[in-house]
Amino acid sequence: MEKPLTIIDVILVVIERLAVVFAAVTGAEGIYIAVNSFNEPGNMRQLPLVLSVFVIIVVLRVICGLIEIACSRFVEKRNNAAICIAFSVIMTAFIAIQYPVAGIISAIAYVTIGGMIPVSNAMNIEKLKASYEDIRQEGNHFIGDVAYGVDEIIQYGRATDTINNIGKMADKVSAAKEEVLDHEKSKEQLLALARSVFSVIIIFLMLFLYSHGKIRFEELIIISAAAIFSFRECSLD
Repeated sequence: MEKPLTIIDVILVVIERLAVVFAAVTGAEGIYIAVNSFNEPGNMRQLPLVLSVFVIIVVLRVICGLIEIACSRFVEKRNNAAICIAFSVIMTAFIAIQYPVAGIISAIAYVTIGGMIPVSNAMNIEKLKASYEDIRQEGNHFIGDVAYGVDEIIQYGRATDTINNIGKMADKVSAAKEEVLDHEKSKEQLLALARSVFSVIIIFLMLFLYSHGKIRFEELIIISAAAIFSFRECSLD
């Protein structure tokens, strides 16, 4: 029963992430049609269909979210890798259909954002967490020894030294924990930077192609929105 539920959970989460992206794409397309209709009023006839699709996507996102919450109670561990891979493959295919070069750049972005950075961080963070756990255990043992030997500490007048040692141990534990938190923060900053860089690359590429008449403005909007929002949804967390 666990395996089918895990598969269902993966499918639901992928649909949720795709819904966020395609809601953004549909919304951007709707805005483009509304603005463009000032010059070409006939385009306004397309707007109700686009808005209907947008509403359907949002409703689908909500329904999948509710079902996913119910399923998650019975799933011991979510397969984030499968979710990230499935999402990345689908989005790469969608963007590549619009314009192949943009699809290739997006594929590189997904590998970087959803693979290289998180995996590299996971390897480093495990070492830091192990080091923090060792230091914390060392601190616990030290406090335990102090508690058991408190009579001797008072008898031989070592209270001041002991208090200083406790303070040093606390600082050591705090520094190790801070290092773990700093590393996590660095990962988030690096991911944000990677998303921004790839988003800028896609936007500049689309603007270059549009200025040279290689793509229509509507395609520029669709590809840019799909790429930018999918980079945000691509995550192993």
